[in-house]
Amino acid sequence: TFEDFDSRILEYKQVCVMTGNMGRKRRMSVLVITGNGNGLAGFALGKAPEGKAALKMAKNRAATKLMYINRYQEHTVYHDFFAQFGKTKVFVTKKAEGYGLVCHRAIKTCCEVIGIKNLHAKVEGSMRLQHIIKAFFIGLLQQ
Repeated sequence: TFEDFDSRILEYKQVCVMTGNMGRKRRMSVLVITGNGNGLAGFALGKAPEGKAALKMAKNRAATKLMYINRYQEHTVYHDFFAQFGKTKVFVTKKAEGYGLVCHRAIKTCCEVIGIKNLHAKVEGSMRLQHIIKAFFIGLLQQ
């Protein structure tokens, strides 16, 4: 069931598109990550004219795109890794019990919903949240 899953909003913003006869057409864009804190997580982007509709769409899409992430001793990643998506580079280092999460706020939120408690991560290049999340998940799935 979906009751034990935790959903967090990473990005909530207004985007516009210029049309010929209507001028600026505004829409809401929401990036959501959802997870159960036990290795299962997914993320998705929802766009709609209203914020609530975009949030609902993003949560439902994230629930359908769940992936299982392997964790070493239920608290950190198995190996140090490097992952890249576009111009965003993510360097992740595994740490011992009690170190905590020393990383970008988006990666910290991801780790909390996945169930990773000890990690060090460095982000270089583009700081777009969508690219940071995608690069981090690519690295987690390839470790």
